[in-house]
Parts: sequence; C-alpha cells; structure tokens
Amino acid sequence: MKTQNKKDFHTYIRGIILLGFAMLLFKLLVTGDIYHFIAPKMIKFTYFAFITSLILGCLQILLSGEEKQEPCHCCQNHTLPQSKIGACMLYVIFLVPIVSAFLFSNVTIDGKLAAKRGMNQSAQAKQQPGNSDWRDLLVDQEETPIANLDTSQQLQEELEQNVAKKKSIQVDDKNYISTMNLIGKDVIGYKGKQITFTGFIFNDKEVKGDKKVVARYAITCCVADASVWGMIVSGEKIKTLPEETWVKVTGILDETTYKGTLFPLVKVSKLEKIEKPKDPYVYDALPQ
Repeated sequence: MKTQNKKDFHTYIRGIILLGFAMLLFKLLVTGDIYHFIAPKMIKFTYFAFITSLILGCLQILLSGEEKQEPCHCCQNHTLPQSKIGACMLYVIFLVPIVSAFLFSNVTIDGKLAAKRGMNQSAQAKQQPGNSDWRDLLVDQEETPIANLDTSQQLQEELEQNVAKKKSIQVDDKNYISTMNLIGKDVIGYKGKQITFTGFIFNDKEVKGDKKVVARYAITCCVADASVWGMIVSGEKIKTLPEETWVKVTGILDETTYKGTLFPLVKVSKLEKIEKPKDPYVYDALPQ
C-alpha cells in the first residue's frame, strides 16, 4: 500500500507539471507573447503541445488514485526515484522554468546581441573569399541561412520584377528579407535607387565614422535561430543617435566595402525616430 501511495503521489505531481506547462502555453497564446519566441508558422505546433499537455495532465491526475495493481517488477527501467532528494531534484528541473516564465516579464532580444553576433561573424567572414556574397556576413554562419530555404520561385520573381522597375523601394515587414536579398545580389544594379526601411541602430566595430548599421532580427522557427538583417547607413543624423534606437530610414542606395566584401550602403536623406514595433521581428516569406 505504501508503494502504491508513493506511485500515486508521483503520478499526481507529474500531472500538475503537465498542467502547469499547458497553462504557460495558454498564457503565451492568449497574450500574444508567444510571438516573442517563435515564428507565426510554428504556432500550430504550440496549439498541439498545449492540447496534448492539457489532456495528459488531466489523465495523470484522474488516474493517480485508480491504479491498484501490485507492481510486477517487470520494468525495472521505469522505477520511481529512490530518495526524496532525487525526486525533488527531478521535479525542480521542470518546475523552475514554468514558474519563472509566469513570474518574469517577456522581453525581446536587443541590439547588444546583434553586436555580439556581429563580432562572431567578423571572425568567420575573414575566412571567406573577397567576392563572397554580402548576405553571408549578415547571417550567423553556424545557423541555417534564411535565404537557403525553398521560397516560392514565383513569389521571388514577382518581387524582383516589382522592385527592379521602381525608383523608390519601400521595404515592409512582409518583404524585408526578400528585398534585402535582391539588393544584396546586385549592389551595383540597385545603386542610385531610393529606399525606405525600418530597424534599430547598433554599432558594429567594423563600421566606423558617420556610419552605423540599421537592422532587424529575422526568425525562421524561433529566437534561437535569430539572425541580423540590415544595411550600413551613413549620415550626420545617424551618428548622433544612441544604439537600439528604432528609426525609419529613407536614403539613396550606394556601395561600400565591409570586411573586404561589396556591401549596400544607404546615404540618409531622411531619418525619423519611431516607436519599437509591437512585433520587432521579421520572418521568411514562406507560406504560413
């Protein structure tokens, strides 16, 4: 009987943990804070995890007092923790992240991480040939570049045609990555065109003088694979603004050299400070 009560207790605790995890997912989904952590196309998997955890948690609690069979000792690998300390340590591993997520506010990644990732990329960029594509410098080499995903060829061609025939390029959240891709592929071809885009300012040690980087974080699946996408911007106005200031930049596309690579440069003609967007990230152009 003592062994059965112990087993019921552990089953009950595991049910509580599963319900806690389900409630955490529910909170993130209801508040919209889930978008601070994963891309919209991954939301369907979050709903699946929420429903599954909720059902399993309820079953664990309901069945915790119903199993009255004597142990057959046929599954020695599934034995309960032998000590109270071991049991506590096991459950604390799961409880601490859940409780912490409820207690602390959700924040988005900031420009400090962009600067750090930029420094890591600098070391990798030195190993690349001088004629390497500028996009390789913006994407963390240890991660899967968003540009390598199988985006719709038709959408890419339509965007390229639309951008190529325009004298003024408006970069919005939906086409942010694709537009940066197109310009990066043909820096000389887009030279002289006007461009308008938004982003936060951060300092790259390789960018000096009256130049700074204005960029956004791009996410493929979750914040763990976030990469920095943006352009070097030059002008008197930009150098006076502090790091992590969100701005809307309008300027003329030019060229510069960044770590020995041909790179787009935007000469500022108009600069506006803006509020940080509700969703500061941009996502790949794959169908959601």
